[in-house]
Amino acid sequence: MAELGHIIGPASMNVKATAFDFAARWRHGMAGGWPLYMPGFFVTAIALWRRAVGLSLRRVVAECAVTGALAVVAAWLLAPGGANLALDSFHLETGLRCAGDWPGVAGRVVGQGVLTLISWNSFVLTSQLAIIRKSFRPLVVPTALSIVLILIRPFTVDDFTSLWRQRVWQGDPVAVLSALLIPLLSLLLVRILLRSSNR
Repeated sequence: MAELGHIIGPASMNVKATAFDFAARWRHGMAGGWPLYMPGFFVTAIALWRRAVGLSLRRVVAECAVTGALAVVAAWLLAPGGANLALDSFHLETGLRCAGDWPGVAGRVVGQGVLTLISWNSFVLTSQLAIIRKSFRPLVVPTALSIVLILIRPFTVDDFTSLWRQRVWQGDPVAVLSALLIPLLSLLLVRILLRSSNR
């Protein structure tokens, strides 16, 4: 809507930048009162890591393709309700109003979401391979995909990570809990993998 000029705000405000900033925070659980930052990333990592242990790479990739397609369909069906929630939260936080109707989901946005899911899944899977093979070489694939994501998204990873760091420094409980979960969950997942490889 910001790209189409459908958001009304004062001339002194960069409405498009404000909307993009909110969208980045919303999709990462940092706006709208979420109890955990990056909830989708946590859930995907746990489910994929657990499922992939002991399975062939071909089987895991096939399952990811099927579940990814189902995720796109579910997101598409739930998008109108999600858009209403996001727009209400956007209005409450910024005071900006939307002048037109929600235009629906653009194909470009779906592509960005799918690429994000593929990139994250590849990071989770290649992390397992890196640990098993004791080599960083498998991590080349998610690194390349992350660079592509940074180039095609209208915001950078630094935008939400710097906000996250700032909120941790301020003692925000959701930011602190979310940050602590990263090393704790990583250790747990590595332990699961090592225990299963030693059997």
